[in-house]
Amino acid sequence: MIHFYRPGRKEHVEEPKYKMLDDNDD
Repeated sequence: MIHFYRPGRKEHVEEPKYKMLDDNDD
C-alpha cells in the first residue's frame, strides 16, 4: 500500500488527493 504525504507534514494519509510526488516529496 502506498502512503501519501500531506504537503507540509509527514503524516500518512490514504487519500490520493494528497499525492504529490509519492515518496519523492521531501
